[in-house]
This record gives sequence, C-alpha cells and structure tokens, in this order.
Amino acid sequence: MNFKLDRKSKSTIIVIFFLIISFVGCKKHLAIESVSKVSYILNGRSIETFYAENAFSVESSRTGNNLILLNSDSEEGNLGFVVVSPSIIGDYTYTNSIPNDYTNRIGFHPPDADPFGYSSNNCTTPSFQISITNYYPGQETINGTFEGTVCDDSGNTIEITDGVFEYVKKF
Repeated sequence: MNFKLDRKSKSTIIVIFFLIISFVGCKKHLAIESVSKVSYILNGRSIETFYAENAFSVESSRTGNNLILLNSDSEEGNLGFVVVSPSIIGDYTYTNSIPNDYTNRIGFHPPDADPFGYSSNNCTTPSFQISITNYYPGQETINGTFEGTVCDDSGNTIEITDGVFEYVKKF
C-alpha cells in the first residue's frame, strides 16, 4: 500500500506531532532545592555533598545518651562522625567521650582504599573538634562545624578542615 500526502497534509501531520510531543512527551520536573549540605577541606581539596549523599541521625545510645551520627558520601570518599553525649548542642572531642559507651570519633574512607579507611581512633593522639551549634527536633534540623586529623593503620594522615554541616530532614 502506497500513501501519498500533499504538502498541506504533511505540514499538518508535523504540526500535530510536535503539539502532541510538547503536551504529552515533555514533562517539567519540579526543581527541588537541597536541604542538606556537608562541605569540608580534605588535604587542601574542597569537598561538597548535598541531600542525596548525606544522612544524619540522632538516637538514644545503650546508656541513654544521645548517639549523633553523620554520613556523607562524595566522589572523593565517605566522611562520617559519631558523637555520644547527654546533650546534643555542644563541642565534642575525643577526650570528652563518655566512658563505657561509643567513642567520639571522625573518619574518612577513600574509594577503593583499605576497607578500614582512616579514623581518628587510629591516630596516636586523636585530634578533632565537632561543634553542634543548632538542633531543632520538631523541624528535624541540625547544623554545626567539624575538623580533625584521621589516620590509617600505617600512620598515614588526612587533614579535614573547615567542615560545615547543615541538615534538615526532607518531608
């Protein structure tokens, strides 16, 4: 079967095709602003991660204290910290960890590296500062700063400076 269309029919079909595509085929996606950001300097390189790569948790630990966890993934690797404290807002270091509970610590795991990565616990003299400056449980918002040195089992170190985290749970 051979169909022949005149010029006007071809133009009409093309216009109808583009109208159908414009109304049905193209969907406008809503722009969703990031509600979470973690940024820091890793041995002189700036790292930023946004909502999808960040997880924050505040839970009760086995001794009734708060267990505060941050996990942030980027192409450079995975950064995380753990704080255990009776309060949430405050300044935390290795030396003010609570005995017989999780140890306050900060860690970094580069991609394709030693499975244990780098941790403040591996350093001869653990050194880090985590400051939680705001926490609003009703809004599930928490933010603060962090910095420190992390070491691997061989004594190699990574400096993490100018760390900032801002987290708002996405509803």
